[in-house]
Amino acid sequence: MQVNNGVAKWGLKKTKRPIDKATANTIITASTSLSGVILRTSASAETFTGGWIDGSIVFNGAGDVIVVLYYLKDGQNDPTVTIPAVGSPTFIKPESSVLWYKYFHGTSANQTFQLGDGHAIKITSMRKMMINDQIKIAAIANVANLANLYMTETLFWKQ
Repeated sequence: MQVNNGVAKWGLKKTKRPIDKATANTIITASTSLSGVILRTSASAETFTGGWIDGSIVFNGAGDVIVVLYYLKDGQNDPTVTIPAVGSPTFIKPESSVLWYKYFHGTSANQTFQLGDGHAIKITSMRKMMINDQIKIAAIANVANLANLYMTETLFWKQ
């Protein structure tokens, strides 16, 4: 079958799956255990196609923070995220759950970083999701109550 300008050879127009958009504002306190926010729980089969994340992190002292956007299948537990030691290659398990992450090192209180170095971070994905699968964003630090994250997420799904 040949397609020309969205019209199949025999005259039928191809239909596109509708795109759903969700926008959220989140505040997360990074501490010694993974804490985060559920951005979406699928109500039907759909495909997560990506989006944008923007925001900043404000440190309350010196230490390290990892911010991670990840996918959870229905019934799956949150991934194990640890602050890496020097030379440690794997700090998020299972790695296949991760859609995006970023590592920050703060040296003093009131130190601020932009998540995307002055611009929104583009997330690209084609993650197939079933009913009750989730997209979450979370943070972990190596010091209790180390930093606050202020973020805006815009995410897209195909139905």
